Amino acid sequence: MLPKLQACLEHNFPGFTIHALDHGDPELTESREACRAYALKYRGVRQDELQPHAAEGEETLSHHALAHPSSEADDAVPNE
Repeated sequence: MLPKLQACLEHNFPGFTIHALDHGDPELTESREACRAYALKYRGVRQDELQPHAAEGEETLSHHALAHPSSEADDAVPNE
């Protein structure tokens, strides 16, 4: 799937270098950390602005998605 996505993006955005990396790829982790370090050092971004932070007792969307598999969410959608 990633090679097809990369080819599609390269076709639609000529002149851009496209990297389509798997979420478990160490190169993606390195890239993400480099972007965060740049934002903190040069862009005036604070550490607490890099990722959403939940207040006491508040559930984040990512936590909710992990706690409730998609099959349960599919059951909650009414049939038309």
